[in-house]
Amino acid sequence: MMNTVRAYIYRALHSLSTYTCLVMMFMFNFGFVSLYWYVEAFDYNTGSFIPVKYNSTIISDFLDITSTGLYMAVIMVPLTVFLAADNRNGYIKNIACLQSRRYHIVFSRMIFSLIYSLFMFVTGFVILAVSLKCFYNAPFGFDIYSLKVIIMDYLIVYAFVIFVSFIMLAARGTALPLITGLLYSLGIQHIFSSLINYIFGDCFGIRGFDIDCIYLTTYNMDPEYKTLLAGNITAVLYIVISGTLSVILMQKRDIK
Repeated sequence: MMNTVRAYIYRALHSLSTYTCLVMMFMFNFGFVSLYWYVEAFDYNTGSFIPVKYNSTIISDFLDITSTGLYMAVIMVPLTVFLAADNRNGYIKNIACLQSRRYHIVFSRMIFSLIYSLFMFVTGFVILAVSLKCFYNAPFGFDIYSLKVIIMDYLIVYAFVIFVSFIMLAARGTALPLITGLLYSLGIQHIFSSLINYIFGDCFGIRGFDIDCIYLTTYNMDPEYKTLLAGNITAVLYIVISGTLSVILMQKRDIK
């Protein structure tokens, strides 16, 4: 199984999708920071740059970015495209021949997704931190609570890519998981959950009913909305359930 993980890492180092993700991380972090700095610092009257006072911290800005669901989408799209390549040119059959058990394929993907998503998540933070230091000389503003939120945000990102990977395995294609992942990362499902909450809460009088508690984006977009413990539990449940269903599907389905 670890040989397959190493093969995935080797492929990732030579894959266009990996470097596309890195470019996207650079654009969304360094690009936006430099653009905002230019707009704030450039004085059109004198044609020169003026000092800009920075009222935030690197940690808080990073949490603001992750709370938008941006990292969920940026990491999910290239990773989905990368894993979907297994089904082209008979590559998945070659992997299956190397595994003593089919579920090892799912575990290999989950381990690789852990490494890939963690690398991209940390890379995004480093790029943002360097950008804010260079342009604003921003303080880090580190505290234990922020660290807990960052850990939860990463766990949510990882759970999200495992969830989308299951959809990809079930659909045997990239269109449905990519569309579902993009809509999910943008929080579109909350439009429907508001209606469901209204029906059960107001129409049926069920107090405290809130279907939003099952969504990863609930905790990703507003960590204060629920407790950190609930967010972590939700992410773990997504990982366990999506991983289990992927194993069952891989065991039962013919490999093409």
